[in-house]
Amino acid sequence: MHFTSPISPRKARSLRVGFWTLLVVIAVIGVLVDRVNINRLKEIARTDAYEEVNLYRAKLESQINSNLQMVRGLAVAVSEKDNLNQANFTKIAAPLFDHSQILRNIGAAPDMVITWMYPLKGNEKAIGLDYNKVPVQREAALQAKNSKSIVLAGPLKLVQGGEALIARVPVFETESNQFWGLLSVVIDIEKLYNAVDLQTLQDRFNVGLRKIDNVNNDDKGFFLGSTNLLNKDALVLKINLPNQQDWELYAYPKAGWQADSASLWPFRLTLLTFLCLFTAAFVFLNRIIKQIQDNEQHLNTMSHLAEVGAWSVDMRTQEVFCSEVTKAIFETPSNFQPGWLNSVDFFEQGLHRRRIQEFMDRAIKLAQPFEDEFLITTDKGNMRWISIKAFPRVEKGRTVEVVGSLQNIDARKKIELEHDKIARHNELLARITTHEALLGNQLDLAHQLITDAVCSGLAAARSTVWLFDENKQHLIPTAFSHTKAKAWEQFPHGVPMR
Repeated sequence: MHFTSPISPRKARSLRVGFWTLLVVIAVIGVLVDRVNINRLKEIARTDAYEEVNLYRAKLESQINSNLQMVRGLAVAVSEKDNLNQANFTKIAAPLFDHSQILRNIGAAPDMVITWMYPLKGNEKAIGLDYNKVPVQREAALQAKNSKSIVLAGPLKLVQGGEALIARVPVFETESNQFWGLLSVVIDIEKLYNAVDLQTLQDRFNVGLRKIDNVNNDDKGFFLGSTNLLNKDALVLKINLPNQQDWELYAYPKAGWQADSASLWPFRLTLLTFLCLFTAAFVFLNRIIKQIQDNEQHLNTMSHLAEVGAWSVDMRTQEVFCSEVTKAIFETPSNFQPGWLNSVDFFEQGLHRRRIQEFMDRAIKLAQPFEDEFLITTDKGNMRWISIKAFPRVEKGRTVEVVGSLQNIDARKKIELEHDKIARHNELLARITTHEALLGNQLDLAHQLITDAVCSGLAAARSTVWLFDENKQHLIPTAFSHTKAKAWEQFPHGVPMR
């Protein structure tokens, strides 16, 4: 009896071709997916590195700017000081070194000639230096005088050893606004690095710092690190310094951008298993689909953690779309559907609501993208700072849609505002503690100075200083920021305590 094979040679060849084709397709897809996975993990590593390096950028920026802010207060005190001498200069300059880890010395140069120095010991040779007669110093000194702003030079090598930044701070007389001279502030660069613990960052990254103004020099403006960082895919973060004398911080991992091997190999082993078990190809396909879903879920999770949402406005239908993260930021129900007219009601009345309306108006009419920060009141009544980026989509010369992102920056913004408040209070404190009224024990003038400073620092219309009497039974008004005569008429005998 003749038995015919149920699989013909042609069908067998087709199955073999189909098998190898499937195997090659699976292999190619596997390699591509592996490359995507590597790139994804590299981007995650890069994002984590950016957050870490950004902390050091903020520390460097804060250290330099906070110290220059204190010196601004010293400049005000110097301009208001009559008959200044070395002893008086020492008295008003010394407190700055109690609050700074990086200051090396401060020199006062009335009429461009260094006359007083703190600390004086070890810096005696600098006394008498005339900036007008030293070409290396003259250009920066005149630039500070003419621009009426701080000029930051360096890092420069010092004769006594080490490197330092030198800030030229112009001083103008308070009443006449006449040029008084300069304050020369020397910031020890090594102490600056130690203050921000830069060595810890250098243990893992190739770190570079460069001045943006000097990018055309042979060293491309680098004063720390190598110019080779320009040829690498390094992180670049801007350090904002006074008067646009900004730096750039470069960071590149010593081993390059690497994907986490612990996250790579499980997928590769799975891929090899599926290549061997060709009969289970559909399982591999399901694994890919699951991997994509996991990736999408991971991206959604990252979006929730970073609190970055999406939104869009369709100009043709007047429909407003908000992602789930955006709704979470505004604390609205998941089924909430914002309208074209009530969307701006979340923004604080006044400046913030007017600005978002103006920005949207320009985006629609002029196709202008925008990015700004706004204060909103959520659906639950909570005030929150957000950052909005928007980009108009134009067709045939008309804006048909405005799309953008929205991020919750409330924590960072409050920290920035608190830092600004602290810097403002530090400046007022520097002015008060170095004022001649306190140093000269002029009580009436000192009382007026303190109440005026309280009004300025707290944005208050009036302030009063009260002291207990000897029996601690009455509060006695001691100083008023408004007219003293009227104040005493209002409180002639103090206020009894209950």
